[in-house]
Amino acid sequence: WYVGQVLEVGAATTQTKGGMDHSDLWRMMEQDQSGVVLEEFAKHWKAEEEKVKASEEYQEAVAAGTPLPKVHFYNVLKRQFMRQMVIAGIFKFFNDISQFAWPYLLLRFLEFLENLKDRRDRGKSDDVTEGWILCCVLLALMMAKTVLENNYFHKVFRVGMHVRSVCIGLVYDKSLRLSQVARQAQNTGAIVNYMQLDAMKLLEFCQNFHVVWSGLFQIVGFTALLVYTIGPSTFVGIALLILLIPVQFSMYGKLSKHRKMLNKTTDERIKLTNEMLQGIKSIKMYGWEHSFIETM
Repeated sequence: WYVGQVLEVGAATTQTKGGMDHSDLWRMMEQDQSGVVLEEFAKHWKAEEEKVKASEEYQEAVAAGTPLPKVHFYNVLKRQFMRQMVIAGIFKFFNDISQFAWPYLLLRFLEFLENLKDRRDRGKSDDVTEGWILCCVLLALMMAKTVLENNYFHKVFRVGMHVRSVCIGLVYDKSLRLSQVARQAQNTGAIVNYMQLDAMKLLEFCQNFHVVWSGLFQIVGFTALLVYTIGPSTFVGIALLILLIPVQFSMYGKLSKHRKMLNKTTDERIKLTNEMLQGIKSIKMYGWEHSFIETM
């Protein structure tokens, strides 16, 4: 529905003004705008700061002249987004339950069909009430699963988007207030990586946070279903999966190593690009274009 309307607007504006622009799109909801999210984050930061100042640890540090405890970024995020993540976790839990119920109900339905065929072969009367009940339950279960799953993804994607907006806004605000000495210590490439790659990782973490417990829950649940259905043969497949865990850890370690190398290269490339743009007049004057292109 949404994509269809976007395509209709795009087709109409292509004929009138050569394509779509920002004015043709729907306005983002106020609670999803980055400015509103940052204002909400500032309120929670102030509340967390007051909580830290009221703590005994802070008072003891003031009296002793030792370094004062600081506000933790994680605690502020937890204060702002924990409720939404808990609601998403409830949706995820019941969605997993519906996934376990579907194979079991389908097995019951197949058993009902087999029994129905046997009764017909023996010339007995057909009682299809159980079959209709199972069909209705399966339909209701799939509808409930669709609602639960979509609400879960909507919650976690929205929280991830808000966390990413907060991180980008804070890094940008901090970069504008850096002193000259601090600017020399933090190059532009590192700041851009904080705003792009690191903020994106936090978004992905929010999207996959509930997989930590949901994955184990699903493994236990589906293993129980397989044992119930096919018996001890299930443990052969489980043993194979356990044997593959070291291989997966090894591959993940190599992938993480390559990502770190890529991030370092990205920092150097962005730093060089920034320096080239700042000194473009000198580069053109001395004819250093080819040298910079080869270096990039």
